[in-house]
Order: sequence, then structure tokens, then C-alpha cells
Amino acid sequence: MPTNVTAEYAAAELKFQKAKTVEEKIAALKEMLATVPKHKGTENLVKELKKRLARLKSKAEKQSVAKKHERFSVSKTGDALIVLTGFTNTGKSLLLSKLTNAKPRIQDYAFTTEDLEIGIFDLEGAKLQVVELPALLGDYSNRDKQLLSVVRNADLLLIIAKTLQEAFQLLQYLEKNNFRFRPKPEIIVKKTGKPGIVVSGLTTGLNIELVKTIASQYLTSGEIIFKQQINNDVETLKTCLEDALNNSLKFSKAIILINNFSQQFSELKHLQLQAIGKAFPNIKVLEANLKEISSQALNELKQEMFKLLNLIRVKVKPSKHSQEIVKTLHKNAKLQDLAEMLGKVFVKNFKFARLFGTNTDFQGKRISLNHELLDGDVIEFHLR
Repeated sequence: MPTNVTAEYAAAELKFQKAKTVEEKIAALKEMLATVPKHKGTENLVKELKKRLARLKSKAEKQSVAKKHERFSVSKTGDALIVLTGFTNTGKSLLLSKLTNAKPRIQDYAFTTEDLEIGIFDLEGAKLQVVELPALLGDYSNRDKQLLSVVRNADLLLIIAKTLQEAFQLLQYLEKNNFRFRPKPEIIVKKTGKPGIVVSGLTTGLNIELVKTIASQYLTSGEIIFKQQINNDVETLKTCLEDALNNSLKFSKAIILINNFSQQFSELKHLQLQAIGKAFPNIKVLEANLKEISSQALNELKQEMFKLLNLIRVKVKPSKHSQEIVKTLHKNAKLQDLAEMLGKVFVKNFKFARLFGTNTDFQGKRISLNHELLDGDVIEFHLR
């Protein structure tokens, strides 16, 4: 420090040395620049202070961007993540408060929700997490991109809209952001280590050269294996290959809930439902007045969500190795999967298990680790 600086500068420099955060350091540096004497002997000092200030401002800006990205992120808890989304003022917060233990702010004006609102509900042993997003703007902004990154992690979307037309607009917006609401085609791509594209599998009636031409937009070599029969028309083939080869796509399932939708039948409503069903096969459309929705209707909605999530609930009978517990697994899970969830001892020391419940022809049926589980199964483990 130069010997001819003021006491105010010395105090500011002490603040800088004690500062712990970037913001505190920036404030102290600004004070140092404001109090440093302005003469030839301090020119180099002023330059150095300005350089240091610029570096800290750049660091603060990067931290600010990182915090914004962190703002719209969520850690998965429970057995599945359901994201509640839509445009503004559609009743998302109201539905979240009715479905879960969350207490979001509910107002009649637009853009009430400014951050993620998180709740969870129990459905016969399955713990389902519901996250409400702030309203999408539909403008391809960085804010929307951050929100859509949360949507990409969802196991199921719950889209709230005031009209079918609004729902259709939102689905089109999501499609333009690489979401697809249809099953992913059963087409496998394998690396061969050889030049050129090979086509195999269920190729009867397919124009192989057309397949290679379309596929060449995504890869230069490899084997494309068709596990399902695909129509040979250009548009269908192009869509299926894009779905299989474009790794940026997210295949999603969704429920559209029309809030305050008129129960009166109309030809327009019929045509809109047909259009959504044709364009988005993985979409289920429901309607309700959320302000007056009954507990029975809410339970039916929960059951519909569980069904679309392709989950099953299995109860494990109490034993000396485990207390009574309900575990949630994906459909087609085997008893081996359940045993692994419970711990290594259930696999290593497995002797046999008995099956109870409504999914067996007689109670206490003996089953092996290869047995496929169903929703509602009750399992009694027997270990060595």
C-alpha cells in the first residue's frame, strides 16, 4: 500500500482483506477506488484495482447464472416424479394443494408461482412426488429452457389448461422443444466398426435404400435393426427413424386436465379430442372443475397417474429379516428385483417365497426369483 493514501482508503482495504464473499469484495474494491488519491504515484494502483474489480464482477456474473440454473432444479424423492405444468393462471397451484401436502400461494392473477412448488402424496404405499413449475411463457426464452430441463426429468407430465386449444398449443410448443408424446419405435442401432449402414430385422416391404438415405443424416456407419414392422410411406419411415436415431428427443407420457371445461358436448370438442389423440398417442385427456373437484375424482386422477407410470406395489410380509413393508417397482419386475431392493441377504440366502393376494390361483403358492410380480402381490420370503 502506498504511504500517501488516505485513512478512508486504508479502512476500505481492510474491509477487502476481511471480505468472505465475492459481493463483499466487490463493494470493498469500489470503496477503495473511490477513496484512493488520484495522482501519478497511484496510477498503477488504480489500474490494478480496476483489473481486480473486473475479474470479480465476471466471477459474480458466472455465479449468478449458475444460481439461476440451480433455482429450477429438483432432486427426485419417492417412487416417481410428476411435473405439473402449463401456461399461466390455469389452476396448477390449486391442484397441487388438493393432490399433496404442499401449501402453494393461490391467487387469481397471472404468474403467482415464481419458483418450484413441491409436494408428495401416498397412494397405497407408493410415494409420488409432484412438482409444480412456474408458468411456461412459450417464448423459447432461457427461463423456459431451464423449466423444460425439469420437465425432461419427469416420469409423467400433468398438464393443466383452460381449453383444449390451449392444451394443443402447449403440446406443440413442447414438441418443438424435442418432447415426443408417442411410444419410441422398436428400432435398435448397433455400432459395427465397419463403414456403411446395414439394415436388418423386420424389413419386409421396406425400401432399404430410403432407410439408409434417411439414417445417413444421423450416422455414417452401423446396423439398424427393426424390431417392429414399419409402414413404408416416406413420412412414417422418416418419423420413426428420427425418433430412433435422434438422441436429443425425450419420450414422455402425459395427462391433460382441462380446468373449468364445459361438460356440454360440441362438434368442435369432438374434433379437438380426435386431433390430440391422433397427434399424441401417449396423452390422456380428462376434465374437471378444480374448485369443486370431489375426493373421489381426485382419487381417480391419482389412480390414472399411477397406471400411466407403469408401476406396481408389492407388500412384503413381516419376518425376522424384515418388517411388513410395501415396495414400488416397475411393471414386469421379477421377484429377484424385489429381493435386491430388500438387501443382499434376501438374494444370497433365498430359499423360496410364497405368493398371496388376488393374483394367484391359491394362497401361499411357492414361487422362485424368476417369478414376474403384479400390482397387489403379497410376498412371504423364506431364507436359509
